[in-house]
Order: sequence, then structure tokens, then C-alpha cells
Amino acid sequence: MTLASVLRPRAIATLLGLACALAALTGCGANSVFTSNDPLLKGGSMTGTVFGGNQPVIGATVQLWSVGTSGYGSQGTLLATDTTKATGGTFAFTQTVGAPYAPLTTTYACPASTTQLFILAKGGNTGSAINNNAAGIVALGPCSTASPLSININEVTTVVTMAAMQQFFDPNTESFGSPAGAQAQLGLANAQTTINNLMPLSGTGSGTARTSSYAVAQGTPLSGNFNSSITVSSGANGYAKINTIADILAACINSNGVGSTPDNCTTLFTNAVPQNPLYTSLNAYNANPSFTFPTATDTVQAAYYILSNPTQSQDNGATGKLHNLFSLASAQPPFTGLSSQPLDWTIHIYYNSSATCTANSGKTFLNTTLHQLAADPLGHIWIAGGSSSSNSLAEIATNGSPLGCYGAGAIPTSIAIGIDPNGSIYDATASSIYVLPNTGSATSPTYGTPFSWTVSNLAGMTIDPSGNVFYTPSTATAIQEFPLSSVTSAPSSTTAVQAVGPSLPVAENYVYVASDSNGRIFAPDPTLTDATNGYIVDLYPTTATGNVNGYSLSNVSTSAVPQTNPYGVAVDGQNKVFSTTTCCAASTTNLFFSLAVTNDAAPSTSNVTVTTSPRFLGGTVKARGLAIDGAGNVWASMADAVTSTSVFAIGEVSNDLTTGISPNGTTPSTCTTSSSTTCLTGGGFQDANLPTNATTMAIDLSGNVWIPNGSGSSGLTEIVGQAVPVVGPIAASPGKLPQ
Repeated sequence: MTLASVLRPRAIATLLGLACALAALTGCGANSVFTSNDPLLKGGSMTGTVFGGNQPVIGATVQLWSVGTSGYGSQGTLLATDTTKATGGTFAFTQTVGAPYAPLTTTYACPASTTQLFILAKGGNTGSAINNNAAGIVALGPCSTASPLSININEVTTVVTMAAMQQFFDPNTESFGSPAGAQAQLGLANAQTTINNLMPLSGTGSGTARTSSYAVAQGTPLSGNFNSSITVSSGANGYAKINTIADILAACINSNGVGSTPDNCTTLFTNAVPQNPLYTSLNAYNANPSFTFPTATDTVQAAYYILSNPTQSQDNGATGKLHNLFSLASAQPPFTGLSSQPLDWTIHIYYNSSATCTANSGKTFLNTTLHQLAADPLGHIWIAGGSSSSNSLAEIATNGSPLGCYGAGAIPTSIAIGIDPNGSIYDATASSIYVLPNTGSATSPTYGTPFSWTVSNLAGMTIDPSGNVFYTPSTATAIQEFPLSSVTSAPSSTTAVQAVGPSLPVAENYVYVASDSNGRIFAPDPTLTDATNGYIVDLYPTTATGNVNGYSLSNVSTSAVPQTNPYGVAVDGQNKVFSTTTCCAASTTNLFFSLAVTNDAAPSTSNVTVTTSPRFLGGTVKARGLAIDGAGNVWASMADAVTSTSVFAIGEVSNDLTTGISPNGTTPSTCTTSSSTTCLTGGGFQDANLPTNATTMAIDLSGNVWIPNGSGSSGLTEIVGQAVPVVGPIAASPGKLPQ
């Protein structure tokens, strides 16, 4: 393999002095120099080895890159190059300050604006011949901390890096990158920190999947155990699955490549099929219907396709493509993986903590009744408990590090949580809304003195892009609003809410409520006593007092699939509203539907386009909380088990409601009549740690999906990197991809 064959066009152009590598650099041409004012950049060495399983790779081309900054997966800049040595497959890079720009050497300097780095290793001899299909990758974090590091690059490193950072990778460029916007770049940086939860990045254990670890607390209002316990889910979703995917890659890497006998690389590339680009961050950013992915020709691309298409486009049965991939792992596996074929390739982490909150009467940091989650502008996750005896309002970083807890005993049983565009936090109970005001900026929060509003029979809460706070009551009264003017402090009268519409159509619990980017408010009415009708209540701000319109769904009913019992609501980036008809165990529908309003001035059923999904799409049964990611994919938590052993799951389906992205499972024969109480689909992204009644989830800036482990099991479950990143908080720009 020649060096030119592994360099991308932009890197080659840089080598020829035809272009500046980064806009931030001063000067162009062959003698361009990296300069930096960062006092931490004092030089040092980064060393490592490249392995194929347990075999060192000799003669591999190892490239040090900075990430791209012009889009998701955009081409980075080549900083340095080395070749692995015959003595153990080693390589080394030396960091200097102000060094000449010479990417063909092993010496590099950080760009003026310190950026994230990654290493791509390609080719080399793993035993008997050069394998041009072998490749490995690892993301290192900020350039300022990259030296000294001691790194093993192997199949586990590749799988862990790709799982955490898949939303920022493009197989066309084989580069990590993000747009130049602050939230997009923060999402990439946050994603890199998750790698250490799955595998030690440097030193002892580098290249070995973790089974457990600790995230050290970064905040101070905790006592007892100041760490957050991290368990990489065992068996089906955790370290054993990481090792299994690594074994699959090793079957190709530890061969002579395509055309050898057996031809494991061709088997890998044929069965690791690309995900539909419409469901990815790359197409969402480019908005290009003709955007395509190439067929894999090396193991880094194959790793991306396995993880970003976790069901192999639902070809995950006993004889499908997922089965063919799993079979590759069984020949001579270098890592200890799964003993049986998984349902999908998602990787999960479970977080727990025994810390208590000194600011909240010693109540636990992550208790057993966690109820609601929200992601803030920094990608931090805010968690509201659901029990007056152990509740707290907690904040954790993307890597699970405890940041703080709040409340001072003022929060009894939480019902809903919200974050306004400026980053202020709202934790609601049936009778009050606890407000933690952000007196700083959204990107640099400073929390002031908290206060509470008194409310009446609160059932659900949402915040619009202007920062107005709305709540739906559990009785047949008007949706209520705290206008923006009253958000920054407690109003003179704690009951001074503003009624913004007539009474709701039916006296039910409007538990879920959402706002679109225009400030329209949507709330589904479950209508538990009505077997033929349901409503999506639409409040649209056309006058000073507002207005409410109920969209009856009976007009799209059929005898086979009645549109009853809407439950859960979310809005995508195009202001399309999604809900489900899966409120009750006795419901025979179990499907998603969307509403596209074509006339904002006078909404009615005549100008609402309704789209429905097939039943149980994505394995979803009895959906509760909904979330929309940055590509418009619809996520659903479930209130019923999907297996006879009481395993729960999370569902994911396409925006047009035609395709299950999570495993579809099978249409359950146990749920065919109105009297059925069990609907075992056997689908969804399953996890034994998920709660018995998941009512909420949050998607962060990196594309991680967070679900509380309530109902007796404390902690949080994170599905790593599977969702397309979404702007935080959702009130700022519902359903939008960070730019």
C-alpha cells in the first residue's frame, strides 16, 4: 500500500502546498507553521501499537488527524504520519510548538485553535501478507492533552470509538468532524469523553473493553460516594457485544484481505450494509436526498455500518446479514464475546450512584423513582426524581460525572421537567413548579436563587422557544401559561397564571405536552373512557387570549386500526407532530401517527394530514414518552415488557413512519383483541435495566439516548451514540440538528 492510496484528496492538496489546512492558520504554502498560544502545549510524545486481535500489525500507515469543522464527518487535516515498526507494531508522534507544517513526518503541532484529534491506521501485515482492507481508528480528545498518551489501536478501540462518535463520522471521508457551531462542536467533544467509559484510552488496559468504572464527581454538593458507578451493560448490550463486534472485524484484519481463503473480508463487507442515509446526521446536515454511502472496503467503514445500522436494516434473523456477521466472530475470536446472536448491535451503559445530596436533606443523587429527564445546552442531563421521600433534582455530565443536585427538600413528587432556551430549569409537581433560574448564559450557566410557582392539578409541562412556560391540568380547565416576563423571578402572586384558551375538550390527564418552533402547543387527550375518539389539542397564538382546537382522530379510523387513546407527543424540526395510540394494555392499535398542519391560521381536521405506521413498528408496544432526534427519527419509551421474562425496550422508527430502526420483532399473537393485556413483540432495543414503566427519555448533543431506571431500579441507562444529535434544550429549537 502506498501513502498516496490512503490519503484523502484534501490532505494531498495540503501536502502540495495548494491550500491552507485550516482557515484558522495564518499563512499558506509549503512552509506554513502551526502556532499556538496555549500554555499547555509544551511538547511530548504520543506512543502506541497497532494490533489485529493479539497479533501486531507491521508496516501499517498511521496518520494523526485533526477533526473536520465544516460539517458532520467533514474532512479533517493530516498532522503527522508514521509506519508501524517490525518490533511489535509500534508507532510514535512527537508534539512540538511552532513546528513546520510537515504531515509526512512524525512531528506535529496543535493548530492555533486547539482541536480534537484522531488516529487512523490502515494496511500492514498481520501475519503472512499485506492486508489493504485492515484499518483501525481511535479518537484522542483535545490536542492539548494528546501527549503524552500510550495507545493500543485494535478492533476494540475501533468499535468503542465508533460507537461513541458514530454521529460525527463519514465513511466517504473516513474522518470525524462537526459543523463550526458551538453546540455541534461541543457534541463531538462530549462524545469523545464517553470512550473512556467503555475502554481505557491510554495506558494499562488500552484496547480492552471495560466492565465497570467510575466517573468522578465534578460538582461539590454531594456526600458519601463522590463517584458515579458506571457499568458497561453485561452480555447482550455491553462489553461482550463490543468484543463480539471486535471479533467480527478481526476475522478480516487477521487475514490476507479480499480474495484470500477464507475470504472473511468480502463476507464482512457484504453483510455490514450501510444505514439509509436519511436516518443519519450526515443526510440531515446536507439535506441531500442523493447522499449515499460507499460499500465498505476496510474494517473502519464496516464498523461504522454495523453500529449505525444496528439491525442490518431488519435483516437480523437466524439466516440474515446480522447472523452472517455474528458467524464471523466464532472462528478464532481474540476477545471474549457473546455466546449467542444478539438482536441488534447497540451498546448500552448503566449509571448509578450512592452519593447523597448535602443541599437536599441527604436525599439520594440517583434514586429508585427517577421520573423525568431533559438535556441542557451543554449536553448535561437533568434528572427529576418521583418520590417525596428520596427525591432530588440532579445534574450529570455526558460522561456520567455527577455535577450537582438541587432542591433543598422543596421538590416532592416530580411529574415533569423542562429547560428554557436560556438554560433555566423547571421541575414540576402537581401543585408547584420549582424554578432554578440561570442568571448567566446558556453556554456558561450560573444558577441563582430558586423559587416556586403555585399551580393547580398540573399534569404536563412544556416551554416554547420564547421561554413561555405552559402546563396542562388534569381537569377539564384551560391550558395555563407563565408568560416570559414572569420566568426570571417569582410573580407577585404565586397563582397568577394566565389562561390562554377555553376549557379542554375532555376531562382527562393531559400528561404529555409539546411546543413547536412557532410556539404552538400540542397535547394528546388519551380519552380513556372513549373507545372511538381521541384528540390532539392544538393551542395556536392567534389572539391575545389564544385559542384551542381539538383534532379528532376518528376521521382516520378504520375498523382494523382505530385511532384511539393518543399518548405521548413530540415535534420534529419541520413542526410535524407525533403521537401514539398505545396508551392502554387493552389497546389493539399500538402504532405511531403524525399530524402535519397545512393551515396555521384556522386548524381543523380538514387541513391536517394524518400519517399512521404499521402496528408494533420497531417492536414498540404501549409507547409512553416520545422524543425526536436531529434527523426526525421517532423514539419511544415503552410501558410494557417486550418479552415473557419482563425485559423492556426502547423503540426507534423513521420519520415517515414506514420503517423500524430498532428491531421490529414479530406481531404478537397475544395482543389481537381488545381484551388482551399482553403484547410481547420481542422487539425494540432491549435492556434488562430499563424500568417497568418508562415515561420519558432525553437525547443529547452527541446522539446518546438516556432513559431513567425508575420503578425500583435506581440509575440511568444510556444507549450510546445511536440517535442523531439534537439541539439542547429542545425548547430552543425543537427537533433540530446542531449546526
